[in-house]
Amino acid sequence: NINSLKPSELRSKIGYLFQSPYLFEKTVRDNFLYVDTGLDDAKIPELLNAVNLTSDFIDKNVDKLSIGEKQRVALARLLVTNPDIILLDEPTSALDPSITETIEQLILSIVKQQNLTAILVTHNPQQALRIGQNALLLVNGKLVETGTVDEVLNNPKTDFGKKYKAKELR
Repeated sequence: NINSLKPSELRSKIGYLFQSPYLFEKTVRDNFLYVDTGLDDAKIPELLNAVNLTSDFIDKNVDKLSIGEKQRVALARLLVTNPDIILLDEPTSALDPSITETIEQLILSIVKQQNLTAILVTHNPQQALRIGQNALLLVNGKLVETGTVDEVLNNPKTDFGKKYKAKELR
């Protein structure tokens, strides 16, 4: 029950992945150590492996990475704290379609392997169908439709949901 947690406890259980990969200067290792200064060096290759990067990346300068590699490092970095929940804010909106598919598959794999709850914010209905299970439709910050992704997108029950499906919401 999250209501029984102090805000600081709750925040410590959540990992966040931004639209664009925001990494700290220097190396991939430095990014992981920024999150956990006591991180065992032996854990870093495991984190990189979770996002399909090799241990060759440990000492790479983040400025030399492609945007797809940066997003994978950012995804691995959020795993350093062993979160229970990951918030994904349009995590592929800045990526090419081929990299988008890679990141989506990594997210699905990590969520399944680590038994995480993932909350995905997306304006891409096809992405929601590919990787989502349940959906919430918000209009002006208000919850207007809930259900499975397929129900919300393809068989909405509310007027707002029907307008969204018809692309009539502004």
